[in-house]
Amino acid sequence: GDIYDLSVLDDLERIAPVLAVLGDDDHSSIATDDRIKQKQVLELAGHRVWLIHEGPWFDRMLVRQQDYTPDVIVHGHSHAARIRDIDGVMVVGSGSATFLNYNRGPGSVAILELGPDGPKANIVRL
Repeated sequence: GDIYDLSVLDDLERIAPVLAVLGDDDHSSIATDDRIKQKQVLELAGHRVWLIHEGPWFDRMLVRQQDYTPDVIVHGHSHAARIRDIDGVMVVGSGSATFLNYNRGPGSVAILELGPDGPKANIVRL
């Protein structure tokens, strides 16, 4: 989320397929792009992964309001890098590549690995 300009997704798509979620700072023209949804629900390597924008304060509410529980929730919004377990769900806040904790400069990304032993995530400082 908080994409601001679709050219960012176009640039990233030159590297790999892109899925994104709508952020609270995105204007309505961003929402018309097929790559962007309010929430992405992915089935990857036997794991259900949700990609959302809103973060920590919605995690428990989102998990409990759904008919199915994800194995992993990846979120943005807070710009804080951390990995937590909430009621058996891995919750990954990747931080921000350019605006970590709302400070300009190199930030962080998260690497998520999904395998038979369960999900694993690491925060990488840039």
